[in-house]
Amino acid sequence: MPFCHIQLTDRKPLPPAYPRQLNTLGDHLRKRRLDLGLLQREAADKLGVDATTICNWETNRTSPQLRFIPEILTFLGYIPYDTQSGTLGKRIGACRRLLGLSQKELARRLGVAIRVR
Repeated sequence: MPFCHIQLTDRKPLPPAYPRQLNTLGDHLRKRRLDLGLLQREAADKLGVDATTICNWETNRTSPQLRFIPEILTFLGYIPYDTQSGTLGKRIGACRRLLGLSQKELARRLGVAIRVR
C-alpha cells in the first residue's frame, strides 16, 4: 500500500493442525499435505484412496496397508524410516515394507519358503 511503509518479516504461523513432531507416518503425511497446501480430498486423489482414509491415517486411527506404502513414500518425497540400522532381519523387513510387500510375497519372489510358527 502506498501509505503504509511497514514490512512484515516474520513467517506466517503454522496452522494448528500442523504436526510439531514427526513421530508417525500419519504425522509425515499431514505435514507434507499442509506444506503443499492440499485438502485431504486432494491428497486422497493423489494417493488413490478416500478422504476419510487420509483423515484416519493423519490422526493415527489406522495405519496404511502395505500396498499403499510405495505411493505414500512417492507423495512424501522421502523415506521417513531408518532402513540402514539394526540387524539384517530388521533391514530386510524395512525394505520389504518400503516395497509394499508382505512376508509371503517377498518369500515367493525370492523363491524361499516361510516357516510357520
